[in-house]
Amino acid sequence: MKKILEGLLETPAAKEVVSTLVTAATATREAAVTVVATAQGAATAAGEQVMYAASTGHSVYREVTKQTGDPHAPRAHQVVTARKLRKEGKTDLPEYTDLPEDVRVQVEAEPVATGRRKTLQQEWETAQADGDGNAPKQPLIVKLSIGGSGDASWRTHCDINGVMTDKDLQATKKEAGKAKTVYYTGHREHDWNFAGPGGPGANNFIPGGMSDTGSNSIANLVENASTVVANAILDALQNEERPMTILIKGHSRGAVAAGRIANALKETFPAAKVEVAQIDPVPGPGQPEPNQTIDVGTIDESTVVYGVYSGHGVSFTPQQVFSAKRIIISQQAHGVAVQSGFTFGGRMYKGSSLNSLPPGVYRDQNDDISVAGELEAVGSPQDVRETFMKVYMAKFPAGPKDDPGQVGQNWDAERRDRIEASLEKYASELDQKAWAGAVEQTMVSLYQGSDPNEVD
Repeated sequence: MKKILEGLLETPAAKEVVSTLVTAATATREAAVTVVATAQGAATAAGEQVMYAASTGHSVYREVTKQTGDPHAPRAHQVVTARKLRKEGKTDLPEYTDLPEDVRVQVEAEPVATGRRKTLQQEWETAQADGDGNAPKQPLIVKLSIGGSGDASWRTHCDINGVMTDKDLQATKKEAGKAKTVYYTGHREHDWNFAGPGGPGANNFIPGGMSDTGSNSIANLVENASTVVANAILDALQNEERPMTILIKGHSRGAVAAGRIANALKETFPAAKVEVAQIDPVPGPGQPEPNQTIDVGTIDESTVVYGVYSGHGVSFTPQQVFSAKRIIISQQAHGVAVQSGFTFGGRMYKGSSLNSLPPGVYRDQNDDISVAGELEAVGSPQDVRETFMKVYMAKFPAGPKDDPGQVGQNWDAERRDRIEASLEKYASELDQKAWAGAVEQTMVSLYQGSDPNEVD
């Protein structure tokens, strides 16, 4: 049978059939290769288009934001410029005199802010002067700032598009870890300024901070910023026992990273005084639990600032921050207080110096991010619980047919719920303190009213 089949395959007709099949198969293979190459080319082109669209979309988004989302943003940058020039004694320069008159009038009437680092240094100097020879050693004070999404550094060093304008700071660019997380050392020792996720100058897959990706994602910031700070502290101490304070501030996704870094560094250096200021911490969509909720109860000084609305369309639900020693609820949008700060008791507070405020809950009924809002301290637990709605409804009053607190720009029920949960925990702790205080007072009154010689 085998020989018969081999004989048939040798016939001219069979050879012609085989040749036709081979030709067809070759053509099919070449066609398949062409199809694959075409598909790969299309995919590459599509990817490039997506990247271009992302970049262009972010530029458009930034432009729309500064025009409609927060119309005060351009003026806020003018205020920052005026403050810097005033602080440097350069008010005679055209860069200052050419600013709008209302900006100059505002800045010249403001109290000059005292940085947290300077406040701590002055406290130590006072202790030295008043000491009896047992005053503490010179403290090591280190500072970490983390920009928000799309910002090259802390926003006061950037223009309205998040591009760094501080050339001296820009010249100190460095990278950390395998992810090459971008940061700047500036010219002050132990002072680090990290770019936010997607910030210009960082190594980004999608530019502009629209996603938590690239070298300065939240995860990379937590890992690499913590390492940079920890290694610098160990190098500075050289096994010497010395008071130490770690100042950390962050905005947006940078604020989410700041809280986690604060907890990590407190665990690494339990004897250190760790302080964190989180400005409207927003992790973005699809984030894991460590970025959705955090407890900063072990941190020595802590402040969280929330805007009652974001000023953006979607995906700006904030992180729940529990156990902060200060909670500030403001009418301002997502950029709340980053540039302008707040005033309280005739003093300016912004950035890390927010932790110089007395502990408590505060309301800010100013909706202009270019103006330092005057804080109002909130007293009773019930007032604390109602703080979000009181601030929100002052910003967006309900109409005759509206449900209170559910109208206005960027209404986000989850933003409200998360902030109110943080306020509820704070209020509950106030209730517990009040109850404990009442019990103590009752016991003292009973003791003082009794006869110590009385015998049952």
